[in-house]
Amino acid sequence: MRNVLLLAPHITFCVFVPSYFALIVDYLSDKGDSFPTSVKHVVLAGEAFPIELARQFYRKHQESSTCLVNEYGPTEASITSTAFRLSRELALQGTSSPIQGLQSVPIGKPIDDHPVVVLDAQRRLVPVNVPGELYIGGAGVARGYWHRPELTAKAFIAHEKLQEIASIVPMHGRTWYKTGDLAKWLPSGDLVFLGRTYAQVKHHGMRIELQEVRNVLLRHASVKAAEVLSISQPKSPGHKQRQDLSTSLEPSSCSPTA
Repeated sequence: MRNVLLLAPHITFCVFVPSYFALIVDYLSDKGDSFPTSVKHVVLAGEAFPIELARQFYRKHQESSTCLVNEYGPTEASITSTAFRLSRELALQGTSSPIQGLQSVPIGKPIDDHPVVVLDAQRRLVPVNVPGELYIGGAGVARGYWHRPELTAKAFIAHEKLQEIASIVPMHGRTWYKTGDLAKWLPSGDLVFLGRTYAQVKHHGMRIELQEVRNVLLRHASVKAAEVLSISQPKSPGHKQRQDLSTSLEPSSCSPTA
């Protein structure tokens, strides 16, 4: 990591996954070093970007003019489909901030020629603050998966099949990509990523959103990172299939009390 930072005077733009960016922020904090002033924009992508990580960066590097940008987009839609610019002022605004109460930074608004809609299970548009599945259309959507016609048919939906939006959403291209990602619209017109559609499991007859369990764990001051998994044990003769929930926690410090 130090070799990368030695090149910093020549770098003005960086792209990281948030988990790697967190390592850099912690590394600089441990060394007492400042974030390179030459870097004007840091783009975070590839996984959910915790708001607390952004606040940690801005608090520790007061002299930095770097702006953090959260991007979202799957490979099937040419990587970037939405973006959210998180300024220092917005991140540290406090209780009056429009992102107050969120665990992760919004993924923002659609970029040009990449219309995005959030639909329910019946493929109807959902209101603000109601979770649904993200669909991406426009110029960046791929034609399908190479030699995978069945998978292509499930994930790439013809524009005319989405009857409710076909007449109201202008789009270059005739295909929508069904992302499998859950999201909701904020009143500001920005999107918030909520997790994957398959993250809902049944445990002892109860429907459980794994992402919601993870969000609750992350609220604890002693928890820095968390993952929640559903583990199914194969059936054995005379026994029912067993399903357990497993959590993995990373403490926020290495002290014995964490």
